[in-house]
Amino acid sequence: ALVLEMAGGVAGVANLGDSGFMLIRGAAPALLTPMTPISQKLEIAMRSREQQHGWNWPYQLMKMPPSVTSNPKFNLREYDTAQDSELYQFNVFPGDLLLLFTDGLSDNLYDSEILEIIRSEIAVAANDFVTAPADSVDEGPWPGSGLPTPERLARALALRARRHSRDPHAHVPFNDSSPPGESPMVGGKRDDITVVAAWVVPEM
Repeated sequence: ALVLEMAGGVAGVANLGDSGFMLIRGAAPALLTPMTPISQKLEIAMRSREQQHGWNWPYQLMKMPPSVTSNPKFNLREYDTAQDSELYQFNVFPGDLLLLFTDGLSDNLYDSEILEIIRSEIAVAANDFVTAPADSVDEGPWPGSGLPTPERLARALALRARRHSRDPHAHVPFNDSSPPGESPMVGGKRDDITVVAAWVVPEM
């Protein structure tokens, strides 16, 4: 479970479990202001960390009825609540890109692959903005930005993660978390894949 709110250039996130967020900076250098952290390249400026009780055992937001929690035959451990969420607060600037996602993305794409996909989509959008007829160009997240829309970025990331998840020979981040003493896993991890992208836009 993940909740994000933003006000006055400050973003706050509450995250529970293995969904997550990334703050990506450097996509729109033309928007740099004296207050913006200088970045010469696309980079992950901040990201969440997964909360796991054990291998492949993420925190889960749940509410159990008293008839279950009080019944000893269920032998329930203490379950996770919203109070167990990890909290983040950070500054955002025009041109920053926020990604919110389920673990279907982060288990099937390395950070370097995520940045490569975003970099590629930015390059294609910039080329279209310059070369295509004005009436056929998507203006992007704000007029004249020349950046890819959030929908385009989210779709590109989700489709690549989906492709990896169905590849029996892929090497994905989930493979790196094999339980101790077991042979390394091979192949993508089939899972639900949800990606939400959002640009931080300048005041117009």
